[in-house]
This record gives sequence, structure tokens and C-alpha cells, in this order.
Amino acid sequence: MSRSFLVRQLLGSALTGNALRPPQHYLAQIPAMFAGWLSGELAPHLLTLTVADTALQLRRRDRSRLGLVLAAANTVGLATLVAESLGRGTGSTRPWWKASAPTTSSGSGRPTPTSTCPRR
Repeated sequence: MSRSFLVRQLLGSALTGNALRPPQHYLAQIPAMFAGWLSGELAPHLLTLTVADTALQLRRRDRSRLGLVLAAANTVGLATLVAESLGRGTGSTRPWWKASAPTTSSGSGRPTPTSTCPRR
């Protein structure tokens, strides 16, 4: 069981790492995009499964230390993905539609053409 836990955590760390930092090689971009998209969308579910799997592993006598280290890294990575998707990560915390109000041109009261759509 300890070996299968290690394999699951290796697979999880590969998927989480891909979602956080996808490879830039042109041959790997499409498969990496699909795997990263799927991992990013399922991050809350994968986080729950990782925590539950780790809790079951901690109850066993034959624990895989490397598997537990990878599980901790996966938990941090998946929590980062969840926080970024909720807008609590390193990016902006305000959605684009709540950005600052458009500025007006010199006293006319109308928005200028460049300020009608806020930029990120």
C-alpha cells in the first residue's frame, strides 16, 4: 500500500506542478494545457482526495516518508491553485468589471475611447 501511495503522490505532484508551471516546449504545450486545465478545474476535489489519502496513510505502520513529503507539497500546490481561482492568490483580488470607473476627457463628462474598457 505504501508503494501505491507513493505512485499516487508522484502522479499528483506531476499534475499539480504542470498546472502551476506548464512546460514551454512546443511539442508539449497542447497535452500540458489539457492536463493543467483539468488539474486547475478539479483542484478543490484533488485537494480533498489528497488530504483524505494522506490521513489514511498516516494511520498505517509502513508509511512512505517520500510519499508524505510529496503529499504535503501537493497540498500546498493545490491550495495555491484554489486560492488563485478564488482571487486570493498573487493576482488581482478585484474582478475586471469592478475596476475603477472610466475616466472622463477634459471636462466633457463623456468617457474617452481608451477608458471605456478597463485593462488588466
